[in-house]
Amino acid sequence: MAIGPIGDYPDRQQKVDFIDFVQEFVVFGVQKGNPAKISGLEDTCGKRIAVMAAGSAEQVIRKQSDACVAAGKPAVVVQSFTDQPSSILAVRSKRSDAFFSSQAPLTYFIEQANGQLELSGKGQKNGFGDIFQGTVVPKGSDLGNVVLDAYKELFANGTYAAIMKKWKLDGNILQQPGRNLAQGTAK
Repeated sequence: MAIGPIGDYPDRQQKVDFIDFVQEFVVFGVQKGNPAKISGLEDTCGKRIAVMAAGSAEQVIRKQSDACVAAGKPAVVVQSFTDQPSSILAVRSKRSDAFFSSQAPLTYFIEQANGQLELSGKGQKNGFGDIFQGTVVPKGSDLGNVVLDAYKELFANGTYAAIMKKWKLDGNILQQPGRNLAQGTAK
């Protein structure tokens, strides 16, 4: 098995099972006070948006750029970076208006920015479907039931919520863990 917030997608479910324990969102890391006023995808036309190169967020923001142009608005200036620290640095140094990425890691990077950055568009889908993440186990294995029962216990006794709150991930909490929760979400 592999433990971690690994993306649960229907095409992956054909080969393995996911015991999901987190819901993820794709949001914006912006400068404190959000001077570019980016609260969702619709606010990105004409803005400089940093993304991880070749990731799903880059695909979504490029599609949004096309939508901006089709609506007679300026295109999104897509800035692709090979790592998250470079993307964050671009926003901190005001070379980018926002970093478009997953909420959980962005929460960490925002916390490390000493008050210079904040999250925007929290809890929104921003061009994505429902995104679930979880532990991966062999397809149809009994191990999946054991892992699911263990997560259910952590949820029931409050340990899960305490861990998520400690790491400031309470915006990513699921009400209950589950098996293969992703239904038709795009990768």
